[in-house]
Amino acid sequence: MKKGLLLLAALVYLMASSQTALAHKARYHSIFIYNFCKYIHWPEGDSSRFVIGVFGSSEVTACLEQMVVSNKGKGLSIEVRQIDAIASVKECNVLYVATEESGRMPEIIEATTDMPILLITDYPGLAYKGSVINFTVQEGGVRFELNKKNAADRGLKVAECLQKLAIVV
Repeated sequence: MKKGLLLLAALVYLMASSQTALAHKARYHSIFIYNFCKYIHWPEGDSSRFVIGVFGSSEVTACLEQMVVSNKGKGLSIEVRQIDAIASVKECNVLYVATEESGRMPEIIEATTDMPILLITDYPGLAYKGSVINFTVQEGGVRFELNKKNAADRGLKVAECLQKLAIVV
């Protein structure tokens, strides 16, 4: 009986810890995504709206929405959208693809070829397969890979200071 209770307590603790870790990960990713917008230059276009889309279910959406609300009036007007259909990705300036939707990257890339959309992912290897920025964990911390060719192919210019912080692939 005691062993069962200890095992149950350990499982509850691990689940709570993993939920906390996921919440922290979403928060870190949203901070990175929000700040990437300051260091990427998009070609001239419709500057009246700036859309950050989140494709798939992710806590990143709620974190980004909180950041946008708390930073209103500090420059660019940003809208955060939950994206559920491939056809809607074309409306974004930035598109974060949640981990569970990583398998749909070929469709996303096909739908957005040559469009100035900053594609951000969180799955190993995707910086080599079409993503501009891909989150990774190294030495216990969140880092990001940057594929400068993918950025250039999309007409995006990455500030030198952001390139210095990135793992350029």
